[in-house]
Amino acid sequence: VILKTGKLLQSLPAVAGELEHTLRTANLANLLAGPQKTGGLICRPKTTCMKENQKRLLALTAALLAEKTAAGFIDLPAVAMIAREIQSERFSVATWGGFSTGKTTFLNALLKEDILPAADGPTTKAVTRITYGPEKRATVHFPLQITLNICEQVGEKVGIYREQMQALEGWLAPGNDAVASVECTVGGFFRLFDRQEVLKRIQRMKEHFAAGAFTRTAANSRIPGVFRLISQKANKRNHFLEQVRVTFKDARSAAFDLSEQSGREQFRKVLGPENAFRLEQVVVEHPSEFLRFADFLDTPGLDWIQKHHYPKTIGLIRQSDAHLVFFNGKHILNQMERQNFQTLFPPQADAAFQNLTARESGKYFFIINFADVLGLAEREAVCNFVRRNLRSPNGKYVPASGTPNIFLISALKALSGEDTHSMGSLLKALEEGIFQYRAASFYLDKIAALLGILNEASRRAAKAYLERNASGSVKVKLRKVQDTLRDYRSRLKEMRGSVSPAKPP
Repeated sequence: VILKTGKLLQSLPAVAGELEHTLRTANLANLLAGPQKTGGLICRPKTTCMKENQKRLLALTAALLAEKTAAGFIDLPAVAMIAREIQSERFSVATWGGFSTGKTTFLNALLKEDILPAADGPTTKAVTRITYGPEKRATVHFPLQITLNICEQVGEKVGIYREQMQALEGWLAPGNDAVASVECTVGGFFRLFDRQEVLKRIQRMKEHFAAGAFTRTAANSRIPGVFRLISQKANKRNHFLEQVRVTFKDARSAAFDLSEQSGREQFRKVLGPENAFRLEQVVVEHPSEFLRFADFLDTPGLDWIQKHHYPKTIGLIRQSDAHLVFFNGKHILNQMERQNFQTLFPPQADAAFQNLTARESGKYFFIINFADVLGLAEREAVCNFVRRNLRSPNGKYVPASGTPNIFLISALKALSGEDTHSMGSLLKALEEGIFQYRAASFYLDKIAALLGILNEASRRAAKAYLERNASGSVKVKLRKVQDTLRDYRSRLKEMRGSVSPAKPP
């Protein structure tokens, strides 16, 4: 052992000398070498900023469309189409919950000005889409035809929709010439009726459904204030109206300039209760920066919403990429002793979202509004109450992380500029949520499509390079084409890695 150790010690100077010679040679080679591209992969942190991802992808597609070296090999129309898709892609955020939970005030705070009508009680009569636009304007669309349900099934009995009947009476009133024709169901089929005949039938229904003489209004003793339920047999025997289809003389749209106070007042007047069944769609355009990437849907309170609008509202909510579910913090505090969460979370909405996956539940954000009127201990109690009830009985609104997305805000304070921190935190979390749920996959799909275009361009260039009659100068140009395409692919793979590090580079 001693002899072996002695031999190793004697060899150490030779090894040290060899290492020193190798290092000197490597340094000399590095000094004499010309400039070269660095190797390895660039490591970027994952980004959840939709603006950054969109900007980088649009910059790369613009470079491809302006490319000169490889222009003859790249499918430029396909690149242009992808660029348009990236530019025009809109994500959607639905705001919903009970009425008077501050949904509309929140959206006004997002716009940083008081544009949408907001007050105590139901103010949103139909779904309103708030989208990006260079000018502040609103467009209200009125349909050509509307079908109203006059009767509703209530258990084994039949009741009437008071609001629908009032709207119908207004449209058919003398002096209102907007209606072209009226059809009513008879034996399950629609047939034309004279408007005066329809008004007579409405009056007869009112008198039959009246709950008693004590319910008649002071203004008109013939008009009941409260209606009772009747049997299905009595309803069929009297041939009461069930559905009425009203066709107007034209389908029109009204535009309003929201940059002017007069335009805002006219806009709010059109959204009044008298048009609750007349509205088809309301679109508000605003140059808010956040709206560049996501549209917001302002929906009627689900504990007030007219059944006339309900199917469309629920359909739009289900199609959205993120959900802001609003609660009134004061109402929660008042109802905590009864533990009646269903009064805060409408059963209609609960029934519409029975089969949520863990991934889908992560796009729900629960907003406890009016937090400014709650004390510190009250805020904690309200949060714990909501968190506990969201987790039971089956936790379908809890994301995979196990913690519901709950935010305490004051929309009114945010609108006045007194509280920007809570609003900013919510919007940042919302952007990350949209990115994780759908935006990341959208950008990855576009990156994959662009890589496919570049790979095809590379195959074309390689085929041209291998042709027998290709001259030396042509081959030099084709090598430059391949280098250019390789550079674009490398940039796209880098983007793919930053969007989703789990993807292989």
